[in-house]
Amino acid sequence: MNMGSFKSTKVLIFLNFLAFSLIHGQSDHTLHLYDGAMNSPGSWIIINNYVDNLQNSAFNDLASSFCVVRGIWLMYENPSYNSNFLGASAFYWGENYCQDLPTGLNNQVSSVRYAGSPYSFQADALNVYQVEWFQSYEAFTASDSLDLSPYYGGSLIVTGRSYWTIYDSPNYQGYHVCVTPADITYAYPGFFTQASEFGFSGRVIRSARRGCWTEKVFRPTMVMKPDQLYTRN
Repeated sequence: MNMGSFKSTKVLIFLNFLAFSLIHGQSDHTLHLYDGAMNSPGSWIIINNYVDNLQNSAFNDLASSFCVVRGIWLMYENPSYNSNFLGASAFYWGENYCQDLPTGLNNQVSSVRYAGSPYSFQADALNVYQVEWFQSYEAFTASDSLDLSPYYGGSLIVTGRSYWTIYDSPNYQGYHVCVTPADITYAYPGFFTQASEFGFSGRVIRSARRGCWTEKVFRPTMVMKPDQLYTRN
């Protein structure tokens, strides 16, 4: 297939799923998975919530490409977001973008979930994950939390325009650092793929509040651009 027909296929896909969205409505995070490559997408599934096992939707290990209508999306090789078995994972954020999945995830995606507020992926929020690269169990807050339970600290995502201070003890006590989004002007989310990137190696996050309450500030080591898939194999 030549590049012109490839682009036409992508445009047709977008028209179809945008029309579906207008008719049926959607959350702020919407992902489409396809069982074929973008030049021949085949069957597809619409996702706007957490799916811990795509087998329940008859789409386990079938996805070869994806389109993100809107949001921050995390994809995993194993069910339950790699909670029981660590594996390949990937994340993407932005709007109206399609791409083939890389070799490590092609026909391998078993679970997916979004990050950030369910109401707006650019709203102020903090997602904390048990393991690096946003794998396994998760704690979420969009407000000051004296006791952020359950207690994790392997990786985190900071959304919106607010800085956050995270603590290794309840009630805003103990060791603490400030973490930031990637860009507060445009509300680019901050992705911290492992605890060493935010000074929390060997610790867990027990409480968190908005604002920067320390001079120890950690910013994302890389600004993850929109409309690009980032993977861990």
